[in-house]
Amino acid sequence: MNLQEYIDSGSVEAYVFGVLAPAEKEAFERLLLVSPDLQQALARVERQVEQFAASQSIPPPPETRQQFQDFLHGLPILKRGDSIPPPIERNVNAHGNTNYIPAYEITTSHIKVHKYWRIAFLVLFILSKIFLAFLIYYIIKFYDARNQVKQLQQHEQVQKAGK
Repeated sequence: MNLQEYIDSGSVEAYVFGVLAPAEKEAFERLLLVSPDLQQALARVERQVEQFAASQSIPPPPETRQQFQDFLHGLPILKRGDSIPPPIERNVNAHGNTNYIPAYEITTSHIKVHKYWRIAFLVLFILSKIFLAFLIYYIIKFYDARNQVKQLQQHEQVQKAGK
């Protein structure tokens, strides 16, 4: 296969979109180093993809630009070698919305649970105690009934032995 057939086979497009197999990608990159025609074809395909993406793009809403500029305005300007400062503590942005969810360090060792879960756990706890009480009650009744059956069987055996 000559170079033009290779270019026409769709390998350049597959490379641009990242769908070549690893071995094919490696071979393409080796060939790219030595072939100016392949380099031109790659640049042409990349340019076509960029033009297509630009023609199909949807512009963001107008307020997005202002929001982005407001955000950038609040960031510190860093020069080379400067260390990154701690994050800016802002609760509200220029439009009155919060930018983040505040996280607080927990100073207690207690677990905080939503109020509805507390009620659910309390109901579950009470029901478990009620069922435990019923279980104990019926176990006691079962043992009493079994003891009465044994006593009646012994009483019957005594009456049969007495006859």
